[in-house]
Amino acid sequence: MMISVVIPTRNRYRMLMQAIDSVRQQQIGPFEIELIVVNDGSTDETATLSESFSDGVVLNVRAGSCAAARNAGIGAATGEWVAFLDDDDAWLPEKLLRFAAAIEGRPSARFLYSSAQVADHQLRMVPGKTWVWGVSGRPQELIHSIPAPSTWMVRRDVFTEFGTFDTTLRRAEERDFMLRCLKSKAVEFLAVDAPLTVYRVRAAADPQLMADSWRDTRTALRRHRLGLVRAVGIVPCVGAELRLRAWFTRAVLETETGSRPSVRQVGCAFSASPVHALLALPGAVIARRRRG
Repeated sequence: MMISVVIPTRNRYRMLMQAIDSVRQQQIGPFEIELIVVNDGSTDETATLSESFSDGVVLNVRAGSCAAARNAGIGAATGEWVAFLDDDDAWLPEKLLRFAAAIEGRPSARFLYSSAQVADHQLRMVPGKTWVWGVSGRPQELIHSIPAPSTWMVRRDVFTEFGTFDTTLRRAEERDFMLRCLKSKAVEFLAVDAPLTVYRVRAAADPQLMADSWRDTRTALRRHRLGLVRAVGIVPCVGAELRLRAWFTRAVLETETGSRPSVRQVGCAFSASPVHALLALPGAVIARRRRG
């Protein structure tokens, strides 16, 4: 059984090598690994990686986005399965072995994912902090809890059937793809109940970036709303959108430090959801004052 591992990258050579090393260290079990690095116009040492990369393929492209870079990797993949790893993340050594066991127990599954261990910018794990998504694998959970792509392993024929990532959604392409699969009812999801990916988080995010993420997320939800209602019902769909609005609003208000949210943060929060921004703002101010 072959798995194609797609790593999109741009100007993150040091982080990229950590990601590649984590793939090389896999206890692979029944898998044969095809490693595909998609270099999206890097100008650092990544540009010369193909000269010394003997155990994989380097695609030098001008993709312009993570979605387009992943799509290039999917196009080059020959494995039965495709897994994704962002260049700033890593896998624990037992990831593929655990996924192989999960497939053996549920051979009908076509889309596997796991939880993730949170790490700081230096890839040092944060004790006791994990991110968990849709532990049951049920669509009702997954429509508002999309796993990070670095945790995914998907049968390659799913991309043939449902297409690849939408390059017009620069901040929610993975959500759009997963919603396509969810509304079809033709893809069986399986959660591997262990934090097998190391997910690097930034010390602080850009509030405008978070607002843009919400904008593309809202586009994806609206695009697939009718199909999702038919697949899981109207109550889970409405609940998912409300929960996502609340989450994005809180995230925007928490992206910067200081004694109170900045005018920029408040503006971005209100662009995501005025109601949720009004509800979340007092709590954000109190929390910041306590930290200060």
